[in-house]
Amino acid sequence: MNDGEPLYREIVEIEWGGYNVRGIVNEVYGLPERRRAVLVLTPELSDCIVAEPTTLSVDLTEIIRIPQGDYISPQATRAALTAAVGYAC
Repeated sequence: MNDGEPLYREIVEIEWGGYNVRGIVNEVYGLPERRRAVLVLTPELSDCIVAEPTTLSVDLTEIIRIPQGDYISPQATRAALTAAVGYAC
């Protein structure tokens, strides 16, 4: 696993509402002392914690890195983002 910042399209976790929720890194931005990431949350990755795809900006210190094997490909990213249409939790 990369010990630096999360990578574009990497699956990461955050603690949200008492649960660990997975999301896809869509962007990392900000000054060195205030780095943030935009995460894409989907029902499939969040175990239905979110009902429809949404984005969330979080401080990098809130991100929990998970094994690199959970890095998601561009094709799988598109599938995860579009599969929520009609997805019933």
